[in-house]
Amino acid sequence: MAPSPRKNVSAAITVLLLLVIVTAETAPIPVCQRLSGKQQGWCLHSDICDRGCRNEINKNNIGGKCTDFPPRCYCYYKCAP
Repeated sequence: MAPSPRKNVSAAITVLLLLVIVTAETAPIPVCQRLSGKQQGWCLHSDICDRGCRNEINKNNIGGKCTDFPPRCYCYYKCAP
């Protein structure tokens, strides 16, 4: 017995809604960077930089990494839309 056309339309709408929800949830978040206010000098370990950036007060940092030459600690934060 073949599925009814009404069930096919319902299934198609359900799949379409799920695709819209998944696409909306996985939109990339714009990320900006700035020099760390806490870590001065050369940056030797990105994990230490990351922890230092996350602990900076009132900066809304989401992480940090050693980049540039000479390596310095840059903190990452969500950019304003």
